[in-house]
Amino acid sequence: MSYPLSGTVIQRYQLTDLLGRGGMSSVYRGVHLDQPQRQVAIKLLNPNQPIDALEMEEIRKRFLREIATLRTLKHPNILPILGYGEEFFDRKSLIYMILPLCEGGSLEDQLDHGLVDLRLVLHYFKSLAWALDYAHAHQIIHRDLKPGNVLLTGQHVVQLSDFGIVRFMGDQSTKLTRKGYVLGSPPYMSPEQIQGQVVRSTSDIYSLGIMLYEMITGDLPFHGPSDFDYMRQHATERPPIIRRADIPPQVAQVIMCALEKAPRRRYQTAGALAEALEAALPSAFQAPVLRPPTPPPAVPLVVPKVVVPPPAPIERPPRLIIGFASLVTIFATITSMVILVQRWQAMPMAALVIMICVLFFGLNFSVALLLYCYQLFGRLRLWRWRQAIVGNCFLFLFPIVPLCYALWGPTERAR
Repeated sequence: MSYPLSGTVIQRYQLTDLLGRGGMSSVYRGVHLDQPQRQVAIKLLNPNQPIDALEMEEIRKRFLREIATLRTLKHPNILPILGYGEEFFDRKSLIYMILPLCEGGSLEDQLDHGLVDLRLVLHYFKSLAWALDYAHAHQIIHRDLKPGNVLLTGQHVVQLSDFGIVRFMGDQSTKLTRKGYVLGSPPYMSPEQIQGQVVRSTSDIYSLGIMLYEMITGDLPFHGPSDFDYMRQHATERPPIIRRADIPPQVAQVIMCALEKAPRRRYQTAGALAEALEAALPSAFQAPVLRPPTPPPAVPLVVPKVVVPPPAPIERPPRLIIGFASLVTIFATITSMVILVQRWQAMPMAALVIMICVLFFGLNFSVALLLYCYQLFGRLRLWRWRQAIVGNCFLFLFPIVPLCYALWGPTERAR
């Protein structure tokens, strides 16, 4: 069968079969022109997508971020990048990356053929946990764990792939999202990822728990005709109880702990989850994980330069400015209240009530901003720091009005 880019040559590799296609990219088999036994997988950014220029630029940034991430991670269970670059075909830019070809398919392919042997489940899971803990140690959250992104070699060596929507820990400023699309795979997304909350490494633990549930039972814990149904169930419902005769109930407890809705109640590392699973399984299934052999050094490739943007710096709020503005507002509010108490008899009752309410609101708002500035409430995230400064400047005017009225207003109550 002929494909649009079949026959195209990239770095002495000729594209032949289309191995897979997604919304963002396509993967082709690449055969070396001089050594046909050398075959690789070449992942290309789809050039002809029916989207506008802004959305295409977001997808391009996501693809380049995956290249940058794979260049950073060097682990036996993470799919390495052999090369990358940019070519021009028919005056169109074609960004690509060259990856090893995994002939064993994916974990999703194995699950399609039925239950996986428990020895292989433990082997795959420990390898995945090893790779995930390595990525988390490098401040990288995968955010799209699913069986289709777990590739296998012919010797059952696990290769974690598809780092296109990773999030760097602490980086909440770069949001590479595409309008109208869900960023991630709804059947495997964590509740906090669905609700748009801060995503930490425990989000990957939840997705890993969903994969373990599927490997043990052969089915997903939640089903639905649409992405919304999946997301609603992940956010609000508990998974069905696991019932399998050949596994002890301790295994089900391990999985349910990984699928807790609250991130703090889950296992905090993938390694801790893998150790709990190994301890819960009978000794007959505790086969040691074979470390993958050290791959031979790759033949160096001539790689054209592609500008890979570094992770966006985290913007820190100017705490001193917000704190000083909040303290000034609080001081002015308290001063106004003291003077107001001394001269309240000289004011109409309606004006007195209104101004007391205004001062009370201003004082509470300023205190809340001050607490937020120094993170005394932990995850309290109500305003961005620029809005906080503007709010303080605006609130500073609130005590000025009653202060002026109390100082220079009428000396006797209106009769």
